[in-house]
Amino acid sequence: MKRISRGLVQMNKDVEEVILSVIDEFSDETGKIAIEDIYRILKQRYNIDRISAGKAIVRLYEKGKIAPIEYYYLRRTD
Repeated sequence: MKRISRGLVQMNKDVEEVILSVIDEFSDETGKIAIEDIYRILKQRYNIDRISAGKAIVRLYEKGKIAPIEYYYLRRTD
């Protein structure tokens, strides 16, 4: 059971890192990116589904690594 949990934790961290890299690469000059764009890029490039991405976005928000700045837009905070 612990082995599965460790694998899941690592997968969650990997998805979070991918999301942060997508924000860095595709955000506009003000640092913002539409959530829908994140979902689209994650699906096309990394085959990460919307639910997994959404959960990772919530975790990143709770950790203070991203913040909502406008309706449907995110920005990296660190």
